[in-house]
Amino acid sequence: HFSKDAFNKHSDPLIELLDKNYKVLIYVGQFDIYITPDKLQEVVYNLKWTKSGDFASAPRKVWRVNGAVAGYTQSAGNFAFATVRNAGNYAIMDQPEWTTDLVEKFISGKDLS
Repeated sequence: HFSKDAFNKHSDPLIELLDKNYKVLIYVGQFDIYITPDKLQEVVYNLKWTKSGDFASAPRKVWRVNGAVAGYTQSAGNFAFATVRNAGNYAIMDQPEWTTDLVEKFISGKDLS
């Protein structure tokens, strides 16, 4: 199972990127057994960066692709966190259309809902 310590030891470079306003997207498969969505979400909520308060208070949105619920997103500034529905550790393989939609929307600055 995913250890928060494994991610936390890499959080400083991530915080530095966020504070420099780089675009960062983190996504996880709903059924990922290695990095579970709840544990990764906990790590993300505990990141201390300039807009962490904005992220914590941002609404969690339903993300749809062609009318189907593809997952859930939350974002603030240039940071977004998403859970891909009906996907495991390899979300891009389990849900290629949905994951591609997420990445394309994020890169182009479109709303992730």
